[in-house]
Amino acid sequence: MNITITKETDTRPVAPATRRVRTMVLALAALLAGSIAGLSVVPQADAATTLGNNIATLAKAQIKTDYSTYAPAGADWCAYFAKWVWQQSGADVTGVNGYANSFSAAPVASGATVHTETNYLPQPGDVVVFGDPSYPTPAHAVHVGIVISATGTASSYSLTYVDGNGYPGGDKVASRTEPGPITRLPYNIPGSGSKMYIGAYMTPKAVSATTTPTCTPPGAVTGVKVTPTTATSATITWNAVAGAAKYDVEYSTPISNGWKPECTGVTGTSCLSSGLVTDYLYQYRVRAISACGAASAWVSVNYTKPVTTGITIISATPDKTSGLSTDKYTYKIVTNVIAAKLVFTYNGNTNAYTVTPGNATALATAATATRSADGLTWTITGDLLSAGSRTISVVAYDAAGKASAAKSMSITVK
Repeated sequence: MNITITKETDTRPVAPATRRVRTMVLALAALLAGSIAGLSVVPQADAATTLGNNIATLAKAQIKTDYSTYAPAGADWCAYFAKWVWQQSGADVTGVNGYANSFSAAPVASGATVHTETNYLPQPGDVVVFGDPSYPTPAHAVHVGIVISATGTASSYSLTYVDGNGYPGGDKVASRTEPGPITRLPYNIPGSGSKMYIGAYMTPKAVSATTTPTCTPPGAVTGVKVTPTTATSATITWNAVAGAAKYDVEYSTPISNGWKPECTGVTGTSCLSSGLVTDYLYQYRVRAISACGAASAWVSVNYTKPVTTGITIISATPDKTSGLSTDKYTYKIVTNVIAAKLVFTYNGNTNAYTVTPGNATALATAATATRSADGLTWTITGDLLSAGSRTISVVAYDAAGKASAAKSMSITVK
């Protein structure tokens, strides 16, 4: 439908009120014409602003995440992290790799805009490029981060950004603030002895709708199992997953304070875990990762290293070999596997005193027994029963009731 608006040509005098009505009618007709022609009267959201906000939101969500999500072990991973955030948010990362200076070299390939001008206020989602006197930006870079916000004006602002491999806390993603005021580029960072400065900002360009890569995580691994390998090691295996380029394996124990990396970026389907303690609960979990970095859900399995060599007392020592009858004595008993109980005898007598974790009252008056976190070291403290010289014999028993050889200690009580 087309609407034609014809300008009035009547030259006769028109009353002021009539002019106002005619003006309103013409304005309304023009508005309707624009709407019918497909012209919106509501401003569209700025695509660049939306992309930048999405990048900043994703970066903040990664705070305290371990480096292994973004980079191989041992890498200086600030650029790996920044690239991952840009790519996951839909920014073009053509030419960007795991090195910070690739962000400086990438604009021609990726379409990103480099800002080194003094009157630029960085925007959420920009990459902030750090240099030092030996590596001037934007030609080179020694560190990068994701801009979260800049507070102030283009000529005086503070900067909040999120990065990986920064200091302190280099193994996890962290949020940092440079209070400034930043008034120009390059900006020397106080406290760095003029050895680090902000040299540039880079504003990303969205990937073309026709070339947007899809990064689909592979399916979860199956067939996860743990098999003893040696007396102190085990091998975790799983079935290969279609679309997986590598796998991560983590472990957890009652004293590990959460999950820890065991094998990272494994291209095969097995992982060796060493330094294991007998009769101790281990948890392992495995995930598959695609070539573009998308990860599957974790799949977990429990493992307790079985007793294979029997129980042995490695050492049995008192804190002193002689003392007064009023003294307290402390014994340390170390075993090769976890002992369920210890049995003490004195001078070859048949009277046996059994000690279990937390209960040593049968051994001596007001005695206590504690066991180390790994279950291998016992600490027993208490009063002795009477004066005299004695030989103390200790036998340890494992959970299956198997007994160790006896271990002796000699003490003299005055």
